[in-house]
Amino acid sequence: MMLHANAIAAALGLPTPTTEQVAVIEAPLAPVLVVAGAGSGKTETMAARVVWLVANGHCRPDEVLGLTFTRKAAGELAERIGRRLRRLEQVGLWTPAADDPAVAPTVSTYHSYAGRLVGEHALRLGREPGARLLSPASTWHLVQGLVERFSGPLDTVGAGKVPAQSTVVEAVLHLAGELAEHLREPAEVTAFLDTVIAHLESLPPKDPGRRTPGRLLPRSCCASCACAARCCPCSSATSAPSASPSRWTSPTRWRSPLSSPERSRTSPRSSGAASARSCSTSSRTRARPSSSC
Repeated sequence: MMLHANAIAAALGLPTPTTEQVAVIEAPLAPVLVVAGAGSGKTETMAARVVWLVANGHCRPDEVLGLTFTRKAAGELAERIGRRLRRLEQVGLWTPAADDPAVAPTVSTYHSYAGRLVGEHALRLGREPGARLLSPASTWHLVQGLVERFSGPLDTVGAGKVPAQSTVVEAVLHLAGELAEHLREPAEVTAFLDTVIAHLESLPPKDPGRRTPGRLLPRSCCASCACAARCCPCSSATSAPSASPSRWTSPTRWRSPLSSPERSRTSPRSSGAASARSCSTSSRTRARPSSSC
């Protein structure tokens, strides 16, 4: 007879899990992805899942592996599982095997478990069993020493300027982390960058007289321009005044006259000002190109 998650929680004196938690706790014995945010009860659900598996005889505690990112989370998860398994035995819902002294699951961080694997099986791969993972502080000191002993030029790192030593160290650490994350070697990255640079250099130069499509100027800024009829979004207007300097905060940023204090005035405007407002309103959603029209 299968014990349900709600019955186990009641027997252990724990709060009743939610419907979503029950679905995870009682999920089939197959790989499953659970997406949960911060504070949603991930640790509680993982501990309840282990207890449910053990109570229903799906596995032994020593067959469970729990991995987390931090030591704090690993310690909390291991403590919850151990406490509930002992309570499960006390209420008579589970009895450990007499010939199985190892009743505790393995719960650790990813790095700790990886270091354990290296220590136990490194010789199988021809590696040194005594190798250990470097801490962030040890890694920083190692890279800093390499940068200090580097005799080549560093101006290529800072785009023509010699960067600070700490900047180079951070760049090396970041690159090393990305290479390890994607299982790549520096030679592969160098070859890929050479390919990309060669492709970019083979492209034809940009025609300075070619107008970029989809980037339009407001009517008020190009009314005096010879190409106003084809580049202005409201070219159907019969007349428009020249651009007002107060409507431009910079060569690349345009401020709509509707957002200026003049909007609150109730006095009538001239036809030219009304045409300029109509033009700026219709072109609010269009990107502004370079000033050369």
